[in-house]
Amino acid sequence: MRIFIMFSVLACWLVAPVAVADDWHQWRGKDRNGVALSSPPLASLWSASGPKLAWESQPIAGKGFGSLAIAGGRVYLYVNDQRDEPIASRTVTEQTLRKLGWDRRMPPADILAKVEAERVSRKQRRLRGKDRREWAEQWVEDNLSAEDQKQYRNFIRKRLEEGEFAVALDVYAKLESVRDKKFESVDALEEWFTAQKFDFPLQERISKSIIDSKTQADDRVWCLDAATGKPLWNRKFEASPSDRDASSTPCIVGNQLFVVTTKQVLCLRADTGEPIWQAAIKGNGAPSSFVVHENKAIVLAQQLTAFDVKTGDVIWTQEQVQGNRSSPVIWSHGNRQFVLCGTKKNKIACVDANTGDLKWEVDGGGYATCAIEGDVLVSNSRAKEAGVFAYRLSPDGATKLWQEPIKVEGMVSPVIYEGHVYVVSSEAVCLSLKTGEVVWRGKGGNRISSPLIADGKLFGMLNGTRL
Repeated sequence: MRIFIMFSVLACWLVAPVAVADDWHQWRGKDRNGVALSSPPLASLWSASGPKLAWESQPIAGKGFGSLAIAGGRVYLYVNDQRDEPIASRTVTEQTLRKLGWDRRMPPADILAKVEAERVSRKQRRLRGKDRREWAEQWVEDNLSAEDQKQYRNFIRKRLEEGEFAVALDVYAKLESVRDKKFESVDALEEWFTAQKFDFPLQERISKSIIDSKTQADDRVWCLDAATGKPLWNRKFEASPSDRDASSTPCIVGNQLFVVTTKQVLCLRADTGEPIWQAAIKGNGAPSSFVVHENKAIVLAQQLTAFDVKTGDVIWTQEQVQGNRSSPVIWSHGNRQFVLCGTKKNKIACVDANTGDLKWEVDGGGYATCAIEGDVLVSNSRAKEAGVFAYRLSPDGATKLWQEPIKVEGMVSPVIYEGHVYVVSSEAVCLSLKTGEVVWRGKGGNRISSPLIADGKLFGMLNGTRL
């Protein structure tokens, strides 16, 4: 199965803008903070049907949660284009067994004997729907100790509900005897079924639980005309199937496009998509997005790394800053520049942008991209009780200014605007940048998308489908 995406542009402005907004050439925009400072006037209210649709692209096959980048009148995006291809062989895997109701933690024989008798009892057959579910739940409560319930509740409850249609225990045993064995064809598997004396309905049920295709993927970078949505070019690269890890947003600087894919980091010509250089990475991709500083393209792809923008050669690697989800930002202090980035250990690391030397770490990192205003950093973390927080930065360390334990889910990042901090996650929250005091709360329901501000208005995704 292939997933198709259609990218849309909504006409949100009040009148035709007299000036074109700045390019949004990288993750979180020109200043990497989620704020569009030169936005044209935008409508304060939308009709029930939403803003007018200016254009909609052709369907684009792919998965991932990357954002669009806009530069030079063009729109750029990266997706992991997946497809299922039939395979001739068949293999009984643990996943197959689980689909059939098997569990790795099987109850002791005495409990199993009781369950097997009860699931085919006259009482079980008389019950239907909700009554059967409640009976099965009550049977578990009445017949199992608290410890046994922790381990076996789901397995037993499901068998009681399925009754005579549950897969027999001896069938599980036979399937386990060939677990991970490769049958070269459907015919070979069916011959084995016949030898086990499985009836046709059981053969059908088992066959439907066995994988009959393999997911293949290509990484694709697309370029669309920003005025019309029509494709200008797309380039295909070797890939591994991925979802959240295929979520890097392209970064366009001059005529170079930088992006992380599932197997490599790429530098392409922005006008044609022709590869300039590429470098292999560990793991299976990274949602992290490049930031370019002078002659360095910097990204967190398992470890924080700076590549030479012209050649792709590694200039420095900071192995103590590990992860793949947070995107680095540049912080300037006097005439010195530093890279700030969250890590998989829920830290925020500060690294010298020129040398890659680690200067300091503080608690509170993770998936988010830091928002910076002057020498104040704001971020949020999924770490327990971390919430939203602010630090005063210096080259030698960071001092916590405040912390508000707001529940933050997923991979959202905050935005700073006119003395306030905005986070849109399980709820939308506005806080004072100075004190961290909550100014207002609103409806949320977002785990992936990060908010942006344009024309003094906050835009965020709700439930992944509503703007």
